[in-house]
Amino acid sequence: MGVLKGATIFLSDLARHIDLDCTFDFIGVSSYGARPTPDQELLGGWDSTGEVRVTKDVDQSLAGKNVILVEDILDTGLTLTRLRQSC
Repeated sequence: MGVLKGATIFLSDLARHIDLDCTFDFIGVSSYGARPTPDQELLGGWDSTGEVRVTKDVDQSLAGKNVILVEDILDTGLTLTRLRQSC
């Protein structure tokens, strides 16, 4: 399961090397609020709200399946922790 959008390229490379009967799906998550204006972003950055929201859910059930999570950004681990709990 790839976390949109950043994991897409790595997941496609990984898929070429998996010699198993498997399916692929994507989930979208965000822990950031509304994007600040460019001036506000320069002054204070754009920080996580601490709340992980699902913006696009998987299209198939994960029940009884082995799941590999492919994420692109690992800073606080908040998103990955939330995803592991929901799987």
